[in-house]
Amino acid sequence: MMNLENAVRQRTFPQKEKKHLPEEDIKHFKCYCKKNFEETDLYWGFTCFSRQNYRDEVPHKSEDEIIYGVYSHQGGCMAELCMTWERLDMTVPYLRSFSESFPLLTSPMHRKIFEGIHKLNDEYFSPDDFSRLLLSLGVQDDSDYLLDEIEGRGNVEQ
Repeated sequence: MMNLENAVRQRTFPQKEKKHLPEEDIKHFKCYCKKNFEETDLYWGFTCFSRQNYRDEVPHKSEDEIIYGVYSHQGGCMAELCMTWERLDMTVPYLRSFSESFPLLTSPMHRKIFEGIHKLNDEYFSPDDFSRLLLSLGVQDDSDYLLDEIEGRGNVEQ
């Protein structure tokens, strides 16, 4: 088994631009968040478990998961949510959130995310579908591997 310290790496490609929160989200979070934040330091981002270096080294109970939320360019996050795909009769997504992340649920960006989910087959969308949706909304992909970068990778089985 690989040592986890060796499994974690920095992305080797440069980010095109440093993303920031949309103005409408800044206004929303100033009203509803208890945390103080530097608005130019925050951005919407996500990681997909199956596109992380440690995916084969860390036991994982679900089919896949995408953790997304508002992150700091300095490290850490203001709040995050987790879309997890569980195997029931078929693989289905469900959303998990701690109470500190409730303001994200009513944010303008999150409304856009759910409008996008409704345009997909909102009961059976895959992690790749969700990643593409987030990317189309300008959410930064912080996964170790970009979407479709891993050879032979398919969508979660429906």
